[in-house]
Amino acid sequence: MNNNFYKAFEDRHRGSRELIKSRLKFYLPFLDKLKDIKDEQILALDIGCGRGEWLELLKENNIKSKGIDQDKDMLEASKELNLDVELGDGIKYLVLQEPSSLDIISAFHVVEHISFEELKILVKEAFRVLKPAGLLILETPNCENIFVSSYSFYLDPTHTKPIPSELLSFITEFAGFTQNKTVRLQEPEYIKQKEFVSLSEVITSVSPDYAIIAQKPATKEELEKFNSLFKADYGLSLSQITKKFNDKSLNIDYEINSIKNILDTLNNKLNDSEKKTTQAQEQILSLLNSHSWKITAPLRAFKNFLTWFKTGFLSWITFAPGSRPRRVLKKIIKSLIIFVDTNKLIKKVLINSAKFLKIYGFLRRFYNKLKDKDIASNAISEKYPLKFEDLSSLAKEIYKDIDIKK
Repeated sequence: MNNNFYKAFEDRHRGSRELIKSRLKFYLPFLDKLKDIKDEQILALDIGCGRGEWLELLKENNIKSKGIDQDKDMLEASKELNLDVELGDGIKYLVLQEPSSLDIISAFHVVEHISFEELKILVKEAFRVLKPAGLLILETPNCENIFVSSYSFYLDPTHTKPIPSELLSFITEFAGFTQNKTVRLQEPEYIKQKEFVSLSEVITSVSPDYAIIAQKPATKEELEKFNSLFKADYGLSLSQITKKFNDKSLNIDYEINSIKNILDTLNNKLNDSEKKTTQAQEQILSLLNSHSWKITAPLRAFKNFLTWFKTGFLSWITFAPGSRPRRVLKKIIKSLIIFVDTNKLIKKVLINSAKFLKIYGFLRRFYNKLKDKDIASNAISEKYPLKFEDLSSLAKEIYKDIDIKK
């Protein structure tokens, strides 16, 4: 495409140079293992090198590399970094290379742009050109991710069709690579920690990219160096995330069943309580209607009288709160206080006597306490004046009865 269209498109939708470079660091452990078994300079070819993020990373890790791309605008960024790049068709360039001449062949987000026949040629020629234990890295969008396969894949007008990881893995195996690994990439980190996921997370959170890392046959000792990397699990598959979603559904069903069991238990207890209540009511009615209950009625009445008399008598002699002697005494004391307050001479004599007898402090506190209660009572009456029409019907009847007695 002309006028820098594809470069501008990549900058916006694939991500910044710094972001892509940080993601590509994932492959460095594979390169380190390759360095461990190689004495000579490691050589790499990157097909569809674009802006050169991978070439720059290889250079930083002392790996000699060359990049091929058909978009001259994309290559400008690589040239600015003095990277070894060339304008051309990467597959045609690969066909011209000598057998067993390279250690690494990579194609990041290339295979989704080419035909199936071209893809088979790419893998076949990579197998021929790679040295023993050499690595082929093919990264592409992951159509396992529902959002990718149904929407974002088609944002790029140069994409042909998505390639399932099982197909790409089989192509490398069929070409003769001794081992290959599907590595899923760029999934949200927080999803791995979640026990359950939502439906929207099922649609969007499977690893949006994947890569097939295939290795050419070599000695047993050389291949064993890579065992830990090829046996590890990477990323998040659709089956893994749907299991999290199904587990959530099963957990909800379990909770619903638990709540149902609790409700059933409560309902049974309620039914038992109703039965016991009914039985108790029947027993009470039977008791009330019995001859013995009627015969003992005078005794119960006399018992109630004795209880009332005992309580009332104790209240009288102990001046219990609310008893009539206490109310009368409080009324007398209040009258005396008012009388003393209005007669200064008597008040002065009483104060001097109290001071002499050393009971002035006690009488003063008692006086202030009674006075404060009167003030609070008057304040409440003034703040919330009670009107006859605001009274309830029962209160009105009581008020009329008191008024008549007065």
